[in-house]
Amino acid sequence: MKKNYFIITIVFLIIIIFFNFFSITKTETALSGNKISLVRKVQNPNRLINILLPKPEKVINIGDIIVHKDVVYADKTFRQLRNKTNRVFGLPGDRVRIYNKNVY
Repeated sequence: MKKNYFIITIVFLIIIIFFNFFSITKTETALSGNKISLVRKVQNPNRLINILLPKPEKVINIGDIIVHKDVVYADKTFRQLRNKTNRVFGLPGDRVRIYNKNVY
C-alpha cells in the first residue's frame, strides 16, 4: 500500500515540475492562425513562483520565437489577454533599423 502512495507522489511531483517549467498554450501566429504550442517558461517579475526558472537573458537569442500576453484593445478594462507570438530581432543594447521594409 505504501508503494502505491510513493509512486503516485512521484508522478504528481513530476507533473508539477513539468508544468512549472513548460506550458501548453494556444498561440496566434501571423502566418498560420491559431496553434497549440509547448512553451518553455522563463522568470517573470509578475509571477509569484519563479523558483528554478532561467533568466530571459540566458535563454532568449536573436531569431527565437517568443510567446507573450497581448491585450485585446477592444476590452476597456484590459482584463482579456491572448497569447501572441513574435520573433526576436534584437537584444538589449542592440540597434535595430528598418530600411525598405528590411530589418537590420
